[in-house]
Amino acid sequence: HPILWKKMLMEAGAGPSLPTVTIVTNSPSDPAGSAKWQRLKGAARDVAIGSDGTRFHIDTAKGSINLAPKGQDWRVLPGAAARISINGQLAWVVNASGQVFRWQNGKWVRVNGPAATDIGAGAGDNDVWILAGKAEAADQNIFRFTGSGWQQVSGGGARIAVTAGTPWIVNSKGEVWRMQNNKWL
Repeated sequence: HPILWKKMLMEAGAGPSLPTVTIVTNSPSDPAGSAKWQRLKGAARDVAIGSDGTRFHIDTAKGSINLAPKGQDWRVLPGAAARISINGQLAWVVNASGQVFRWQNGKWVRVNGPAATDIGAGAGDNDVWILAGKAEAADQNIFRFTGSGWQQVSGGGARIAVTAGTPWIVNSKGEVWRMQNNKWL
């Protein structure tokens, strides 16, 4: 998935960071599926796209959370965050204090758990993962949301992303791992 790999490589230090919001799209008139970059208004440190096309990004200057439903301009939401991800149409954020929140019924709802440094979400209801629990360590513990709390799983990482129910991590050595059948490959 082009966005997932670009995001993970940039965060792992594999290239220069880009101060703009960009989205890869495949045009129906381009059956070969070659990617085209489209510059969007705003500057972001993190971005997430919902299954309905709704876009969220974390502003580079203040950490403000911005929302743009498909076809609409950005609007600022209450609060601030350091990391963002979306499962389906539900946005999840980690703030500078490591607290996790989800955007539910037009407001941020706190999800109790360990102090997180990163978050990744897939399409399923409980397909949300965080890195947390090791203050100042390069590689954090990995936790999966169970619907009512966080369950620690094996391994550790510096960044996490989730796609199609599969969590992917980049560790402090720059290695990329994915979980399959409860094992990191």
